[in-house]
Amino acid sequence: MNNVTYLLDNSPISQWQTATWENYLAACEDPNWESAKIFFYDGYLLIEMGNEGINHARFNSLLTMIFVLWFSSKGGAFDDLGGCVIEKPNVGGGAPDRVLYVGKDFPQWQTGEPRKINLDKWRVPDLVCE
Repeated sequence: MNNVTYLLDNSPISQWQTATWENYLAACEDPNWESAKIFFYDGYLLIEMGNEGINHARFNSLLTMIFVLWFSSKGGAFDDLGGCVIEKPNVGGGAPDRVLYVGKDFPQWQTGEPRKINLDKWRVPDLVCE
């Protein structure tokens, strides 16, 4: 991969490509990729565009209903952060469909902080679904 200029040609990267953390951050900040799902892991970048489809949406909603029903019956604390960006700086990042924290001590947004889960600050989620 050439550098950030490759990312800005408005072509989705439909398979994992070698990249740097800086390439990932540049893609996340680029308005051309605002509706894209951008993932980075251990030196590789993936940019997905387009709709997920009916079956994906149905399954995603079903997961939420199952979580709510199960945790309501157990009386435990949980937080379902669907579509939230989650990052481990310089290692990985993305916006999976579901990010689930079970129990207490789940991420809380504070004024002035970026609106994402930084795994250097918060514990790893109990379940991540894509």
